[in-house]
Amino acid sequence: MGYPLEILVFGLLSTGPLWAGVQCDINLYKLYVQPATVQEGLCVFIPCNFTYDPNDASSTATLYGYWFKGGCFNSPPLVATNKPGETIAENAQNRFILSEEVEQGNCSLVINDVQNNDDGDYCFRMEKEPKAKWSFKEILKVTVKELEDPVIHFSRNLQANHHVNITCIVPRSCYLKPPRISCKTMAGNFTLRASEEQSSDSHVHSVFDFTPSVADNKQNLTCAVTYGNTSIYKETTVLLNVKYPPQTPVISSELRRPNKSSENETDVSQIIVEKGDTVILYCKAVGNPSANVTWLNRTNNIIGDNELVFSKVTAQDEGDYTCLANNSEGTNNKTFRLLLKSSDKPTSALFAVMGALSVIVVVILIIAVILIFKKCSGKYSPDSSGTKGNL
Repeated sequence: MGYPLEILVFGLLSTGPLWAGVQCDINLYKLYVQPATVQEGLCVFIPCNFTYDPNDASSTATLYGYWFKGGCFNSPPLVATNKPGETIAENAQNRFILSEEVEQGNCSLVINDVQNNDDGDYCFRMEKEPKAKWSFKEILKVTVKELEDPVIHFSRNLQANHHVNITCIVPRSCYLKPPRISCKTMAGNFTLRASEEQSSDSHVHSVFDFTPSVADNKQNLTCAVTYGNTSIYKETTVLLNVKYPPQTPVISSELRRPNKSSENETDVSQIIVEKGDTVILYCKAVGNPSANVTWLNRTNNIIGDNELVFSKVTAQDEGDYTCLANNSEGTNNKTFRLLLKSSDKPTSALFAVMGALSVIVVVILIIAVILIFKKCSGKYSPDSSGTKGNL
């Protein structure tokens, strides 16, 4: 004769579950644990408590706790226990640690150096002679997610030759195994030294001293972290934006003459041309942000931007011109001289030379006249020793 399903269920609940023929009170066996999410390479502390029927156990017996991966039946891998001599799964050894207060109903679990294969369900079982032996139906679910990348923070905008603090922020691991953090710039592959390290409940802040140079602009800076004894490694790379004033401008020239090929020169400070030539001057200056370039004449008036053109050079074009470069970080300049091979009017130097030559010629002529006069006077003068002749 069959029995209604309700009667069978009631009978099971009233008699309690059976484990190896032992009858227990189901209402006193409870497990309190919440799901846990942890990043790969870190550690996690999972609070857990349980209760059981003390009438099923001897006060002098030792209470043993067991955490199994996947479930409590069909010989699942044992990952943590306080019972000596038990075989722990190889990949869980020294990583899964059960609370030392199991006797007080504490089933808390610590997982160090979390691995991807730690993701899954876990079952807890307790045993205390003679009859308190129970596999709890409440399941601990552990979710392992990818380790987050380090975060890089600068204390101020980067300026050449100005000190700045770089903070590399990474998730915190177990305090016994702090993460190893490094920071380096690709300009010379220089590794920075941490000046201080701070920790919060969830993250570690490692601060590095850095004084960027012009050469560091548009170079990569990498902050990396390695956790515990594992090979878990994460890094974040940023492109440095170092601001600096314009460098010394570079002037190039292009000389155009009728029926001749153009003559080009780079990084010049002067050029000698002939009247009627066409000259184009180009000025460039490197800076960050980009430099604004202008040409100034002898009276500091702006006469062009980065390109200055002289069509059919005349004597009035001869002289000095200044290329001025500026940005928000500062200014720089370079002077260029335009010279003519010949000029319509003598220069002051030529006048001076001609004047000197004229004076010299006049002096020579005067001396020559004096010498000739003296010579002639000596030849035709009366002889003082002679006598008068007779008529």
